Amino acid sequence: HAGRFLSRAINHTVQKGRIDQLEDSLANRRTVEMAKWKLVEKQHLSEADAHSALQRAARTSRRRLVDVAQDVIDGKPINADAKSGA
Repeated sequence: HAGRFLSRAINHTVQKGRIDQLEDSLANRRTVEMAKWKLVEKQHLSEADAHSALQRAARTSRRRLVDVAQDVIDGKPINADAKSGA
C-alpha cells in the first residue's frame, strides 16, 4: 500500500508541475501577443514585423522574449536597432 501511495504522490507532483509549466507558457504567450499587437497598432508594423522586432530586441538585449514584451506593454521603448532590423 505504501508503494502505491508513493507512486500516486509522485505522479500527482509530476502532473502538477507539468500543469504549472503549461500555465506559465500560456501566460507568456499571451504577454507576447499583447505586445505584438500593441506594436502593430502604435507603430503600424505588420504582425510578422512586430514579432520580429520583439525577437530582435530580446536577442540584442539578451533578455527573455516575455520580458521585452512586458516592457512594450508597460510603455517602455524597445531597442531602436531591434525595430529597424539593423
